Amino acid sequence: MCAWASTFVHDTRAEENSVVMVNHEGSELAQAENSWAAHGGFDLRIETYGSDGAIFLDATKGTGLQMFTVASEKKVGEIVEKAETKKGWMFPTWNEVEAYGFPNELGHFVSCIGEGKQPSETFEDGLLINKIVDAAYRSVKSKRWENV
Repeated sequence: MCAWASTFVHDTRAEENSVVMVNHEGSELAQAENSWAAHGGFDLRIETYGSDGAIFLDATKGTGLQMFTVASEKKVGEIVEKAETKKGWMFPTWNEVEAYGFPNELGHFVSCIGEGKQPSETFEDGLLINKIVDAAYRSVKSKRWENV
């Protein structure tokens, strides 16, 4: 896997932008682009491409809900998470909590505890995620592909 990270906007030692690529066995490649400094408000998208098609999920801006306003910021309040402006075109996420999946995720976890069942995400899944993150930070430092 290889990764890049940098800080452009905020006065912080933490990275605010990153790109991580994971080359799986075979010819599969996963890429994640992340930024908490990007303009335009919260943006949560997943795109998956295969040899026979593609799937696109836009949980924040592809909800079909759009609004336009010239009202004062006092009247508008918070419409879009992390929005830079409260005038003009905005694309609010319909039922944010549902769009991000929190109720289903937490409901599954609580029911597993109550029923004594194994959650769909296991300890091994979490360990693998941490190994990927560690390899990403090694790659940022070495500027080379790193093994997970």
